[in-house]
Amino acid sequence: MKKLLFFLAILLLVPGVLAQKNTIKLLAVNEGTKQGAIVDLDLNVVDGSGKVFIETYPLTQIDTQISLRIAKLNACKMSGKYCLDKDFLYSLKTDSPVVAGPSAGAAMTLLTMASLENKKINPDSIITGTINSGGVIGVVGGLNEKIKAAANKSMKKVLIPKGELNSTELKKLRGEFNIDIIEVSNIEEAFEIFTGEKVVRPELVVNSNYKDTMKKMNEDMCKRTETLKDELKKVDIPKKYNGTFNLGLNLSEKAEKFYSDEKYYSSASRCFGANVYFREILFGILNLTENETEKQKHIIEKELQGIEMELNLTEISNLGDLEANMIVRERVDDARKNLMENSTKGLSYALERSYGASSWLNFVGFPGKSIDESKMKESCMMKISEVNELYNYVALYVPFLMEETKKELELAKKYLDSNDYILCLFKASKSEAEINAALSTLYISDSNVKVLLQNKIFAAKKEIEKQIVNGNFPILGYSYYEYANALNESDRYNALLYAEYGIELSNLDVFFPVKRPFFKLDERALMTLVLGFLIGVVLFSIRKGYRRNKIVLKRRR
Repeated sequence: MKKLLFFLAILLLVPGVLAQKNTIKLLAVNEGTKQGAIVDLDLNVVDGSGKVFIETYPLTQIDTQISLRIAKLNACKMSGKYCLDKDFLYSLKTDSPVVAGPSAGAAMTLLTMASLENKKINPDSIITGTINSGGVIGVVGGLNEKIKAAANKSMKKVLIPKGELNSTELKKLRGEFNIDIIEVSNIEEAFEIFTGEKVVRPELVVNSNYKDTMKKMNEDMCKRTETLKDELKKVDIPKKYNGTFNLGLNLSEKAEKFYSDEKYYSSASRCFGANVYFREILFGILNLTENETEKQKHIIEKELQGIEMELNLTEISNLGDLEANMIVRERVDDARKNLMENSTKGLSYALERSYGASSWLNFVGFPGKSIDESKMKESCMMKISEVNELYNYVALYVPFLMEETKKELELAKKYLDSNDYILCLFKASKSEAEINAALSTLYISDSNVKVLLQNKIFAAKKEIEKQIVNGNFPILGYSYYEYANALNESDRYNALLYAEYGIELSNLDVFFPVKRPFFKLDERALMTLVLGFLIGVVLFSIRKGYRRNKIVLKRRR
């Protein structure tokens, strides 16, 4: 009996150490021959603390190792899984050195997602493509060689980034290699093909509370625009301000168009810009003395302090509170920076920014997923670590392009050191979005930016929809998504940046996981436990029956 109990005790420990194993085939290029090659990438997911371990033979290039880490980050976000309680053990072994790197990013992400969701991967399918934020699959090189390698290995399907080949090229390759070539634009499409699991997406329905609050904020902001315009009508505007005045008028007209389209955040943003221009003209006409300027600065600073006091009295109990705090604190911080400039433009910007910060206070108390405020420091540290990985990755290719983002990241670290975890998380999140925007355009021609932008806007929409299903409406994520749509035709590169903001700031919940029960079994672990228990019962019964028969035989003798 004691042995049986010991055996059952061992079985109870099994779920905690079970590894989630999976394998995917990577399309790579042989370093020596430059020909297409196929290699197996294995992954074991085990209990841990979010670490990534990579076993490779021969040694791979550094970009392949970083690509695995980036794939893990993307997979955790795309699957909505909390990954700080898991370790990821990747194994890549080949007969000769190969170049996988960024072009294997989509495959690496698929493998990780499938492992996290306990899904088996179709061994007859293979994919090539980079992985970008929001699960967008990006362009790669050497497609002909890779498709040929897939055909030579009798693969049935090869997935490639959508739009990289035209219809004529696709038809030619399909005929030449007799393989099903499928174009995909995002990881969800690929996931369905590789696992057979259809991803069901809900429709995006804008939260009525958000809509009403943003509409009111928009109307208040744009009323100021009309007030400032009326003030300017009463004075003679010097010729040197004609350009500034026209810029303000142009923005106010765009604000009216956005308002009629119910794009309230975009309209408010345009009114804010117009207000800064109009205020700059009014301050310029007044020709403020140094004392008057200092007095105006003092008034603005007092207003900012009042906003901070009001924020400090509020408890951050959910994501709505957190997002409202983020945007208000960021605007207060922005206003202070501009107060330091000795110019009418800086003074004008700071004043209008203070009004904007005050307006965003209306979102404090907005409902959302419950969070533990005591986890803010941990969340900030996690985000900075994540952004550092991305920064190191992109710095391999374009170090000179990321100087401003590096400054923002350093600023996030300073906020961490000063215990301002809210601004730390916000600045780090925006830095990550900026890095992702740079990564997405790394190998993209100007002619393909439009397609990339549409994919990114769609990705932001998907992230928002996932949040809505989870009972959370991302205030900032939706606002930036809306703004990206508004800029779609007129300013594609800024639209891309705001789409990235929309993706990143719709994922804040991943840093505040729901507390897990102490003991939880997944389906495989439960089956293992039940099977082990039944085997134990059978073995025990056999042993007990054997001993009983043995005793009976002894008595007969």
